[in-house]
Amino acid sequence: MNTGPTSIESAVAGQGAGSWLGRGFVAAGRGIVLTGLVLAETVMLCALSLAVTSAALGFGLLLIPGTVLACRALASTTRHLAGRWCDVPIEIPYLRAPRGEGNRAGLWRRYQWLLNDPATWRDLLWMIVDCAAGWLLTLTPAALIGWGLFGVLMPAYESPIVHASGGSWYAFIHVTGQWTAWLSVPLGVAFVATGLWAGPRLLDVYGRLAHWLLAPPLRAQLTERVKHLAQARSVAVQAGAAEIRRIERDLHDGAQARLVAMGMTLDAADQVLDDNPEAARALLAEARDSSAKALAELRDLVRGIHPPVLADRGLADAVRALAMDCPLQVHVSADLPTRPEPPVESGRRPRRRGPVPRQRPGRHRAASRRLRRSPRSQQPAGRPNRGDLGGPVRVVIAEDLFLLREGLTRMLEARGFEVTAAVDNPADLVAAVATQRPDVAVVDVRLPPTFTDEGLRAALQARREIPGLPVLVLSQYVEQLYARELLADGSGGVGYLLKDRVLDGRQFTDALRRVAAGGTAMDPEVIARLLARNAGNDALAALSPREREVLGLMAEGRSNAAIAQRLVVTERAIAKHTSSIFLKLNLQPSDDDNRRVLAVLAYLGK
Repeated sequence: MNTGPTSIESAVAGQGAGSWLGRGFVAAGRGIVLTGLVLAETVMLCALSLAVTSAALGFGLLLIPGTVLACRALASTTRHLAGRWCDVPIEIPYLRAPRGEGNRAGLWRRYQWLLNDPATWRDLLWMIVDCAAGWLLTLTPAALIGWGLFGVLMPAYESPIVHASGGSWYAFIHVTGQWTAWLSVPLGVAFVATGLWAGPRLLDVYGRLAHWLLAPPLRAQLTERVKHLAQARSVAVQAGAAEIRRIERDLHDGAQARLVAMGMTLDAADQVLDDNPEAARALLAEARDSSAKALAELRDLVRGIHPPVLADRGLADAVRALAMDCPLQVHVSADLPTRPEPPVESGRRPRRRGPVPRQRPGRHRAASRRLRRSPRSQQPAGRPNRGDLGGPVRVVIAEDLFLLREGLTRMLEARGFEVTAAVDNPADLVAAVATQRPDVAVVDVRLPPTFTDEGLRAALQARREIPGLPVLVLSQYVEQLYARELLADGSGGVGYLLKDRVLDGRQFTDALRRVAAGGTAMDPEVIARLLARNAGNDALAALSPREREVLGLMAEGRSNAAIAQRLVVTERAIAKHTSSIFLKLNLQPSDDDNRRVLAVLAYLGK
């Protein structure tokens, strides 16, 4: 890799490289350096000739490899300087060195490597040409400038010259006195100007000559590129095959096993439906839980293939989202002038999760976590909750998938909600919210036209235009970055849930009513990640296991009564736990459930 210019070159370039005068002096100085390389090449050619002629005596055979490698070093220096000073980059054409010991076999392989490499002979040819004619190109500008300065300064020292030899010739001027000495001044200026003018041009010719002799031929370049592409393709194919095997293994051990178990559960429910409806209902509930877990495992699988935040926001925000999952406090700073191409972004992504553990279908009976139903009667300013006053809660839905949009509409209307508008793009969402003034908006994160995060952006825009507008965001994947943006304004009336929570109609409508009432509904998976991220926090480490459990339920938006019902304890015991939690976390206690939730989420999101 070419390095940057030295400090001396930078100073010279900054002062005069913008004019022909500065470029001429810089070129002359570089020509002197290249002339020094010519002298070194002359010495190495003499040494190589001596080693070859003494090969018959035996010891010359030992000197040839080292001498050739020294010649290569000089040729590589010329390539480097030609690319750096002459703007003529020259690739390194050498074959890869063999691996061998210092025995006869190793020495013979080394000889074969050096003699069979075409670049070795091109280096020798270049050194011969450079020693014969290259020095004329490199030394001529400095010689012209020096000879010109000699003529310009002739009036200052003509007297000693005339007295010593009776006169001297400067080009075609015979200097015999003061008057003839002054005649050499304009001629000296012409020589200096010629040297400054010719310096950059002769340096460019020298660079092209070096490229012609030292650069690998076109056929060799094409061969090397084909070899590099073959290696890159091999690596890509191997990585793709490994990824396919991982996906197949995760599907076989995870979601596929759950779907098989769900089918068997539904079959069992069908067998007992007529004789034992209660048992059939329990089996159907278990099948619903299995479908939710299968969706979660498929979501994790897709997340490992290509994280959604990477497609939505790019590499910088994907790294920030990954840092949020880290238990350590990580600060991410990114300075990307433009977004890289998708293959570059996804080529070296880190895996968030390991492989899905092998499932045993008959043993997954864990009850799914539920969101609480808000008992509060407080309402967001300017937004009456008709659900608490006997009227239906007015809802605007933004979802691009027709089937899901219609399914949400029918489910909400069947449970007493009034769907005032169902749209499929951000512009219609903002317009519907502005005209319909709903009690709550249900928005999918991904909406047209790019299907990245337009829904989230539209929801935030709607909240800016209509302060206090309750918004419940649905997403196929949980990203702490999106949850943090929703909670950034510090007000309530926000929710962030996974789409598979819709499978439980009561759970989803309870969350929707709570958000419409100005509360907060955060998905339990978000809370679990926030708690895991802050596991190393000293304040959280001071909490007892029961207090950590209460803290997680508080962060989901549950009231003391709901937490007490969930943990099967008294509400007074929960009040003591919450007081202790706020004291240990140094948070201000509050009787307002939503302010309490926002305080906890703000603490966990630090």
